[in-house]
Amino acid sequence: MQLSDMPAHRVQLHWPQDEFRLGRVQVASFRVGNLSIQGTVVYGWSPGPTWPRAVQATRELLQHLTCEVVRGSSGFRFICGDFNGDPSKLPELDEWLQCGWQEVQTLHHIQTGDGPHPTCKGRTRPDRIFVSPELAAYFVRCEVADLFSDHSVVSGFFDIPQCAATYSWWPMPSKIPWSSVDLEAWKSAGLVFPDFSQCT
Repeated sequence: MQLSDMPAHRVQLHWPQDEFRLGRVQVASFRVGNLSIQGTVVYGWSPGPTWPRAVQATRELLQHLTCEVVRGSSGFRFICGDFNGDPSKLPELDEWLQCGWQEVQTLHHIQTGDGPHPTCKGRTRPDRIFVSPELAAYFVRCEVADLFSDHSVVSGFFDIPQCAATYSWWPMPSKIPWSSVDLEAWKSAGLVFPDFSQCT
């Protein structure tokens, strides 16, 4: 879930496995002054008899987020949640790091030498916050608090500027699901575009 004191709205994306309806992912945009922060919350499938394809399903979700959020967007972004898996079995996380994304406990460790700390029953670390290079540049610190019985609360703190940054980058449009497009109806609609080579 995402709660905010700031104005926020849901970001509409196509989910190939119906992850939004299943409660596995939420993407929202938050307004901080004149800045926009895009946030994604992920709940990966838990490996076990209930979900025999858990790792594969989680990977498919992360691959979609890689296309839409990591590579297909720009600016201040974060992806967080319970990934429910060993990072060595989720190579998409390595791809995020190669794109300049950072994990906040790792950033905190680099700055202070403290951590990373387990976030699940004092043993594993499935709960993570990944931040885009733009947001990582304003990272201040991270805290891990044991407020609940099973999972810790991971918090990232940032010193975000009050004015919007300028990005000279053209975002990649979403893929068109051509298998769902009635091409014959589209062609018969009579949409005619001028030959741009004839324009002066």
